[in-house]
Amino acid sequence: MATAGLLYNRLDMSLPPVAKEHSNNTMSSEYNVPESATTESATTESKTTESTTAKSTTTKKSPILSKSTTNDQSRPIKFGSKEAYPHVSETSPIQEHLNAAKSVHSVIRHGYRYPSEKDMENFKILFPKHEFRWVPSDGSQLTENGKKEQQRLGRVLSKFLTKNSDFYCSSKKRSFESAQEFLKLTEFNPKIDDKLVRYYDYCKNYVANYTKASARTQEDIKVSEYTNAHNITQIESYQHRICAYEQFIYGKSNFQGTLKRDLGILSDIELWEKCGLGGGKRNWEMATVVLERLIGFIDANDEKIEENGKSPSLFVFGHAETVLPLICILRLVTEFENWNMSKMAPSSANVMFIVSSEVGNPVRIAINEKVYRVYASMEDFKRDIRDKIVENYEQLDEAVYDRRRRSEYWDKV
Repeated sequence: MATAGLLYNRLDMSLPPVAKEHSNNTMSSEYNVPESATTESATTESKTTESTTAKSTTTKKSPILSKSTTNDQSRPIKFGSKEAYPHVSETSPIQEHLNAAKSVHSVIRHGYRYPSEKDMENFKILFPKHEFRWVPSDGSQLTENGKKEQQRLGRVLSKFLTKNSDFYCSSKKRSFESAQEFLKLTEFNPKIDDKLVRYYDYCKNYVANYTKASARTQEDIKVSEYTNAHNITQIESYQHRICAYEQFIYGKSNFQGTLKRDLGILSDIELWEKCGLGGGKRNWEMATVVLERLIGFIDANDEKIEENGKSPSLFVFGHAETVLPLICILRLVTEFENWNMSKMAPSSANVMFIVSSEVGNPVRIAINEKVYRVYASMEDFKRDIRDKIVENYEQLDEAVYDRRRRSEYWDKV
């Protein structure tokens, strides 16, 4: 197909790579940054790179096509944002940093959920003979596995669940219940704050992209182009999705033996356009709401000491659309080839801001318990975060709920 060959050509631009762990907040000159939050020198460098790259576009293969499906049977099949949280041990992979922390502020996706009622209907249409164990009333609700994910995170971070800490969730039941499970061993309850947690529903630029019922979005176009280019049928895609849900909810699926290749990339493509840098400024500027709340909370509470010697922490329990734009505004991942939803956006995905009790209070930012960036001091951290906050950003007074929520690919059967 003519269009398939051009798919994600703009990603051939030399966007900055994953921000590596480093000792301060100064990024080397090779790290170009996304639009609107750049320094003059970074902008100039980006234009130079763009000019150079444009000359070689005809010979360089598009990253999205390089990051293709695989039928390598030696590699486990992944399920993108439908993956369950990978860590189950009571000891975190970053336990040494948690042990040395005075506070840990976290933005956490809800635990593993059931498919939506719409998905259940589509599954039944495509596979009428398959015996599905869920019922419509389960639609989008938290599963037992999802509860266990949140309980485990609550135990791992138990030292930071103090009386002056703040716990926020959205009005969605799966978000509220995730927070409750996380706090299960405490006497605390979460507070609902949709303007903080579901900030995307209050972003004018973001919702405007999804309110035109007849208009195709970029995720519609890109997912369609990719599935056509790689001969991915709807039957194969839905088998992959059903297998994910059944495997992580019930432990097994009859579709496991039918999967021939990893289609997790479909989740990568859709969420790159919907929540990542593929959608441009509208996708990440709205996360400034979280950064402003975080900095305000730290300014007000960092010097306070609780009875257990810790400082109060801020916890936000949201959705994939809460976590992913935050990763983008922080520029922790800035290339599509590193945009792996199986690793970055499983259920209970989280971004932790770990404030050390060491001299200078170094701060580490971790995604799903893997450190992505280190600041030498709290002052370095605050300075960098304030630089990333979008000035004069304003939210809508009312949320916009009457809009499309995902690619048409998953709605048309």
